[in-house]
Amino acid sequence: MGYANGYASPRAAAAAGACAAAAAAARRRRLVAWAGAALAALAGVLAFLLLVFGGGGVDDDGSSSGSSASTSSTPLNGPHQADVRLELGPYFFNPSVVLTPAGGSGSKSASSSAASAVGRSGVYLATARTAHMKRVGKTNWWYNEAYLCTSARPDFAAVSCRKFDPWHGRFRECLWGNARKAAEVDTTGLEDAKLFVWPGKGVYAVFGRKPEALGASPYCVDPVFVQFLVQVVAEDPTDAWSIKRPRELKAGAYSRQLYGGKGTAAGQEPIKEKNWMPFVHRDRLFMTHSVHPHRVFEVNSSGVAVAQHLTRNDALFAPYAREDVHGGPPVVLVPGKHSPDTGHQDYYLGVFHFFQTFGEGSGKVKVYHHYAYKTEAKAPFRVCAVSRELALVTRQKKQGGAGGGEEEAAGGWTHQRIWKDTSQTAYVAGLALVEGGAAGMMVDGGGGGSGGGGGSKPKKQHHHPGGPDVLLSYGSSDIDARLLALPLKELDAMFAPGSKFDCSGAQVIETTTSG
Repeated sequence: MGYANGYASPRAAAAAGACAAAAAAARRRRLVAWAGAALAALAGVLAFLLLVFGGGGVDDDGSSSGSSASTSSTPLNGPHQADVRLELGPYFFNPSVVLTPAGGSGSKSASSSAASAVGRSGVYLATARTAHMKRVGKTNWWYNEAYLCTSARPDFAAVSCRKFDPWHGRFRECLWGNARKAAEVDTTGLEDAKLFVWPGKGVYAVFGRKPEALGASPYCVDPVFVQFLVQVVAEDPTDAWSIKRPRELKAGAYSRQLYGGKGTAAGQEPIKEKNWMPFVHRDRLFMTHSVHPHRVFEVNSSGVAVAQHLTRNDALFAPYAREDVHGGPPVVLVPGKHSPDTGHQDYYLGVFHFFQTFGEGSGKVKVYHHYAYKTEAKAPFRVCAVSRELALVTRQKKQGGAGGGEEEAAGGWTHQRIWKDTSQTAYVAGLALVEGGAAGMMVDGGGGGSGGGGGSKPKKQHHHPGGPDVLLSYGSSDIDARLLALPLKELDAMFAPGSKFDCSGAQVIETTTSG
């Protein structure tokens, strides 16, 4: 029964109120759902901006991120060269820098590989490590951690870093030593992750750590330190080379040739695999296992060597005959159009090193030396040229009151939480080819300054000579991450005139194919 003047009966009013409440509740649920979706979308946008441009604050793993206004810039001899300290994080060293591809092609032709060899756009990625030593029982332990950093700039003036562990903590390392005697020195964690770009597939990392303990015994067997391969950025997640869990790199059928008469079984030092140098040739993956002799493996997607190319150039390496030559960063392809010294033929560019030890006990110091080298861009990949020594910055200690290298202002402190003198240690972990102008961007782009550890006032850049730039990222004194950028033409000038690319002295020992 209705009432006049717009009023309803109590039962009708109650029903109407219930309907209104239900409608209001539905509107609130829709509003909450819309707000949640909007926040999720905003979070996605912010995450993308963080990946591309870096961000402030602290990541969920405790690693810092943000602007590194104190980046130290040290222009070198060439008018377009710059060497900067990368403020990736505290005690970060041995960086490996690449420019991620904005797009790619899976073409297998050599020409298309050369065309995509020079990075043009995308985000800069860097891996780096930290290390400290601690004595536990009778063993001195190395504790290593790896990090992956992103930035929109080659000098990483704004950067975001987080821990890099592709196993997500689910990996049980074996132990050095044996049941009768604990090892005097042992190590744990990832060491020296090195990035490389595979056009059409993405970005990968090669790094070292101890093998996994899979059997009943917790102790390692030779090799007691190995190399792993994992994909960091995937362009096609369905590809056979989309490697989400690291795969151990193995010599396969060439193991006996490589390890015969060596290692603990022969009463010698344990075998440690380090410095495998990846490169892509005709859309297949190769690993330079050693520089002299020049041993190159082709590996399959399981990480096992399926072919070998073994050469040596004794005349070219005669100046280093008494040195133990080691490899270094990934090898990069240089397109022929940038290579007048090779008759405009493609070639591969790499970096090797050796160190010389002086002193004893607590006064022992290793002095590192690095050289660039070129190989032909076809099997068997003979080494055809070696450069003059690369000038890298270290925190060299003062001797007799005279300064050398870069030093921390307070007390001449030169090394971090490591029980040895690392003041003259340098290690090149990254090599990349990018579009010209990177050095000028680092020196004149606002990242320069007089941050701790020295550095020079940015100098005026001259007209760029054209062609791509080489980005050479390295660790300095096991405490700093640094990046040397210089035009390819200026690096070419470091090779001896008149003999810049001569493969005739290289001897072919063995060359096989993958069938």
